[in-house]
Amino acid sequence: MNGAEMSNCPYRERRTLFEDLLTDHGLTAPWTLCPMTTDLAKAREWLESWTHVSGVEGIVPKVWC
Repeated sequence: MNGAEMSNCPYRERRTLFEDLLTDHGLTAPWTLCPMTTDLAKAREWLESWTHVSGVEGIVPKVWC
């Protein structure tokens, strides 16, 4: 990274870099990494069970082409 523009990089690459950044620097709240899954069953579980979790504002589905 080191100041490099990352917006044109694939999401998965940016996500990995962000995960590493949080881990490497021991960042905690208010910095947090939202959970992510490509597993449809897990996404359905989240839709059904996370509707009453404090601090969860919603779920953002994304379609990968």
